[in-house]
Amino acid sequence: MPAAPAVPESRHRPAAPAVPKIVRTRLGRLMRERGLTLGELAERSGISRQSLSLWKRGAVARYSPEVLGALIEALDCELTDLLEVVEVDADDL
Repeated sequence: MPAAPAVPESRHRPAAPAVPKIVRTRLGRLMRERGLTLGELAERSGISRQSLSLWKRGAVARYSPEVLGALIEALDCELTDLLEVVEVDADDL
């Protein structure tokens, strides 16, 4: 049986450790830019004031597609305007 071909040594550097990232909402900024209150955005989007308050404070554990769509439509913005990915210190997680 022939010998397996030699595997060439990698010339690449080891990968740097991954930097933890989180998704954060920009809802408060968008509301200020548009002069909207929670009540006004609730009316436009059909989302309760309580839920919007959680979104605004970044206290939402899961970003549902339905809510994202309603906010994007109500705020007349793009997904990238509403959410941002930020690097965080691993100790803050």
